[in-house]
Amino acid sequence: NIVNSCGFPQSKRINHSHQYRFLLKNGKKLVTEHLICYFIHTGYNFSRLGITVAKNKIPLAVWRNRTKRIIKESFRKKLFQKQYDII
Repeated sequence: NIVNSCGFPQSKRINHSHQYRFLLKNGKKLVTEHLICYFIHTGYNFSRLGITVAKNKIPLAVWRNRTKRIIKESFRKKLFQKQYDII
């Protein structure tokens, strides 16, 4: 099925609050003008991604969702290093 092959699988996501907390506490932080990124090297042979977009930074839901879609697509197309958890 072409839809399933192009999606963002559950195994590549950071879903739980304890995973976010661990990454925020132990991960390295990269700050740019438009993005704050936390990442940590893992023992997995794949990377996982978690995305949060603050409502006070991007007020319209349409823009927040588009931002998340663009980040997910970049991740899906392997633009991120392997073996990292990233939020």
